[in-house]
Amino acid sequence: MNKNGAANVIQVITSYPARMAVYGGIVLLVFQGIYLLLQRFEAAWLVAENGPLELAQVACLVLAAPVIALAAKWTPVGRAVLVAAAAATIYAAARESDQWFESVFFEDAYKVLVGLPAALLVMIAAYRDRERIIFETMHIARYPGATMFTIGGIYLCFFCQMFDRPLFWIDSGSTAGVGVQKPLVEECSELFAYLLIAFSSVEAAISAFEDRAKLNRAKEVTNSGIPRSSSDSGDGLRTAA
Repeated sequence: MNKNGAANVIQVITSYPARMAVYGGIVLLVFQGIYLLLQRFEAAWLVAENGPLELAQVACLVLAAPVIALAAKWTPVGRAVLVAAAAATIYAAARESDQWFESVFFEDAYKVLVGLPAALLVMIAAYRDRERIIFETMHIARYPGATMFTIGGIYLCFFCQMFDRPLFWIDSGSTAGVGVQKPLVEECSELFAYLLIAFSSVEAAISAFEDRAKLNRAKEVTNSGIPRSSSDSGDGLRTAA
């Protein structure tokens, strides 16, 4: 295989459709694993506080937050939005670990120890990028990572919350409100949302790296005095220094 053929294979393997297939495979493995665990263990153990499902949720968020923060560091555009996404992600992780915070510190400690610094960081980032934040938000809103993160957030904040309401189960004629079915469905739904957010962090990092590389190429071409092609012009990118 020549160099061009190898490059084409690598491009296909690392393409967005290929990554989507990998994400789908991960989701399949995770929920198949949950199904197998249900065959061997009590559902109450899976949905318990600090149990496997909750720990898996926290793990998704703890892994996603620094990746999004790294994307915010790399990106030449949309830094404030990515900082807000990273802050929201780490706050969600702290919220899922609220009992640990309360056992070590005080009631609702995560709101003070994580929520306030996260909110302050977002305000600082938004203030620094205030002149271009609308343009940059519109720019990165077109990226796959933004779509995944938004869908994950909507799914978490609206769809998953429906399962948390006992009346939903009672009105549907189910007795799950007093059993383990309700928390099991709720926790599995939340885990899916957090997996989407974890996948979105990977996409955000890839997009940030590609934008940075495109901007660097445009600068090199400009400095060399060679006429730029449209693909290397870095159009739409503004350095968020």
